[in-house]
Amino acid sequence: MNVKYNDTATATITRQLQGQSPYVFNGGVTYWDEAKKFNVSLMANRVGQRISVVGSVNQFGNEDEPTLWENGRTVVDLSLTKSFLKEKLEVRVTGRDLLAQRQYFYWDLNGNGKLDSDAGGYGDIVQTKSTLVDRIVDPITGYEIVPTGSAPSDVVRWSTVFGRTINLQLTYKF
Repeated sequence: MNVKYNDTATATITRQLQGQSPYVFNGGVTYWDEAKKFNVSLMANRVGQRISVVGSVNQFGNEDEPTLWENGRTVVDLSLTKSFLKEKLEVRVTGRDLLAQRQYFYWDLNGNGKLDSDAGGYGDIVQTKSTLVDRIVDPITGYEIVPTGSAPSDVVRWSTVFGRTINLQLTYKF
């Protein structure tokens, strides 16, 4: 679904909804062995890139502040459960976000709809200031980002890794 914004006769902007991914994939596989009292479950979730923060657009339809995108990522969870002692003792091991992929928030400056592998980090300056006069400037901080004379690359504003979580649970039924 897209949002269409028409503020003046000269500017019409169409973009996807904030927070809406073009695709979401959820899947899982579970195996249960009744005789051995053993269970294994594998779950996967993939979310495509989405708008995190909508940029501002002026009356001419140009971005004053670029839209901040969240890159898509995959999350995989695994759970193993085994019962012992006539099902009185249960041991469960779970792993969450086993891939621990880095989550990127970036500006798609070249407008190709994806995070480029050569994207610069926050505040990167490609050439020395003395060789350039006209540069792209971060509208929030005023820092120079990349030269406007070269093909603009994406700029990673920030990134994070939530990390893996491994749990061990023991349950005994009296």
